[in-house]
Amino acid sequence: MNEDETTAGRREQARRLVLLATVAGAFYLCWLMLEPFVDVLLWAGVLTLTFGPVHRRLLARVRRPDLSAGLSTLFVVVVIGAPMGLVTWVIAREIAPAVGMLQTVFGQLLDPDSEPRPRRRG
Repeated sequence: MNEDETTAGRREQARRLVLLATVAGAFYLCWLMLEPFVDVLLWAGVLTLTFGPVHRRLLARVRRPDLSAGLSTLFVVVVIGAPMGLVTWVIAREIAPAVGMLQTVFGQLLDPDSEPRPRRRG
């Protein structure tokens, strides 16, 4: 093996290394762009798998893809959105009195002039 072949082999290795680093950097940049959408895409997949049969039945019955898509979307919003909205509303109603009670209790605990509460034995 002469010196020219060794130099050519090292240049080829350096080119491959630079190419590999460039491709790895490009994949990393692509991941940075896609990362904010991963959760949304996963939930879209879950909803598609869950409500796909409903859409297919609606499509077979209605025979109009645009109307079937609209009805499927409305169905998903009602089935998922209504219970979530009700739960959120109930939690919001329960939090307001709890926060007021906590403010009163912490106010009494931190007030040096308040009388100590008797301990419960139980």
